[in-house]
Amino acid sequence: DNLYAPFPSTARSHIPMLTGGNNITWGSVYDEFRHAYTGKTLVGHYVQRDYRTGFFSSGDLGYENRMAFYENLPFDEIFGYNLLSHRERERHGLNTWGVTEEYAWERATEWLDKGTKPFFLHYMTVAGHHPYSYPESLNTPLPGESNHDRYRNTLYYIDTLVEAMHRDLAQRGLLQNTLIAITGDHGQAFGLRHRGNYTHKNRLYEENLRTFLLLIDPRDGAGLRSEEHTSEL
Repeated sequence: DNLYAPFPSTARSHIPMLTGGNNITWGSVYDEFRHAYTGKTLVGHYVQRDYRTGFFSSGDLGYENRMAFYENLPFDEIFGYNLLSHRERERHGLNTWGVTEEYAWERATEWLDKGTKPFFLHYMTVAGHHPYSYPESLNTPLPGESNHDRYRNTLYYIDTLVEAMHRDLAQRGLLQNTLIAITGDHGQAFGLRHRGNYTHKNRLYEENLRTFLLLIDPRDGAGLRSEEHTSEL
């Protein structure tokens, strides 16, 4: 629970997540992503071991030219809001740049069911990003009258998604042989600790940079918690 992002941005944080290398703290990621990354990557590690690889997101992957970065990685399958038809966006839309987590996860499970080889699946949510959207039918724990309440309600919504993932993997007989990693790419600020500090990439305060990493290993039921400070690189 003491994991920090060197730069509080989705696009920049995904570089160390998927490459194990350093974050870009210079220039425009839009321009940098035009150049293919040729070093070792997490997904490439699994490709070499004959895993199926998929990247699924409920959000628009085109923002800040991230799509170019993902397409240059050796994923077998990529799914995102920007790749959907107008009809799909209308039918399953959550907001102006994302679909419901349920629909994106449904597409991910369809991909899982197509093969029998081991898999590496990277799933990125959109609900936790502004405007902090969730289905109206969701029985949320907070009134949702402020952005901060809506944000915390989206975390509850994402928790229900994690529960669905856990259930669906178990139903397919995959849970006991799957390592699940859950993390964030940056924090989120609502002007509560520092006046004028909102969203995430405008400041370098604790609430902007601090995130977490949770590993669920079916082989180890005891569990442990580390308070060591670490970084996404």
